[in-house]
Amino acid sequence: MKLKNILTLRHNNAIYGSTFSSNLKYIATASLDRSLKVWKFPSGEEIHRLRGHGDCVVSVAFLPDNQSVISGSVDATIRTWKIEDGQMTKSIPLAQQRLIAVSLSDGAQLGVSAGNDKIVKLWNVTEGTNLAAMPGHNDYVGCAAFSPDAKLLATGSNDMSVRLWDVAATKQVGQFGPHENTPWSVAISPDNQHIATGSDDKKIRIWKIRTGQLLHTLEGHKLTVKALAYSPDGRWLISGSTDTTLRVYNAKTYKLSETIDVHTNSVYHIVFSSNSRYMITSSFDRTARVWEFTGNDS
Repeated sequence: MKLKNILTLRHNNAIYGSTFSSNLKYIATASLDRSLKVWKFPSGEEIHRLRGHGDCVVSVAFLPDNQSVISGSVDATIRTWKIEDGQMTKSIPLAQQRLIAVSLSDGAQLGVSAGNDKIVKLWNVTEGTNLAAMPGHNDYVGCAAFSPDAKLLATGSNDMSVRLWDVAATKQVGQFGPHENTPWSVAISPDNQHIATGSDDKKIRIWKIRTGQLLHTLEGHKLTVKALAYSPDGRWLISGSTDTTLRVYNAKTYKLSETIDVHTNSVYHIVFSSNSRYMITSSFDRTARVWEFTGNDS
């Protein structure tokens, strides 16, 4: 397996999130510069720079029809934008102050917001309604991620725990930890069997969801693990760190396959295309790099 950097996209400040459209015609990026951008793929042509958020934009997702893009911001709103003309068509107030994490599910049907109030709020993005406010964490919540099928939600907190929530039942169904330091990244495997957590202690931990058993502890990063993502085909787990590197693991064995040092600042987010062929890494170095997987597994 080889990873080839095929495209580099830029903002005026750190890029906190990115995503592919399901038809692989577009990429969207979210930035500390308070804007999101929509790009043509694979050409990298910038179509829109969308402004309107009052604080950094931290997450983006395309609706299933690929006609609109959703953005989540720590200004406590989730907004919908038309790709055709770049017009904002909806703004959902999240009614939470001092937000840290705003994440969207694949297909942008669901959203989650969390922060200093310790409450995890679940949202129906399509209807703009709050589905649940879920207490449980004992300190601020710094990261959140849905499973690929949006049936599960994982959240990480300064209480040193990662908690797992059943989205339909809106209740906690698991807890993983304690970690040695604050967990800042979470990812759920495509088969909903494993959860990966990354933290300030520089380690990645792999847990069995059904039993809560710690299966693996992966070391190698020199600073905080800020980003984690499983490939949709279940072959790879990729990590990104404040140490600027990416680490590629075989998701069956959790053996390290490759270390990549291309970014020049912290890696904040990693996302795959639905066919697992492409990946985007978003960084504080103001770039989002698009990668293509080539060659055989190793």
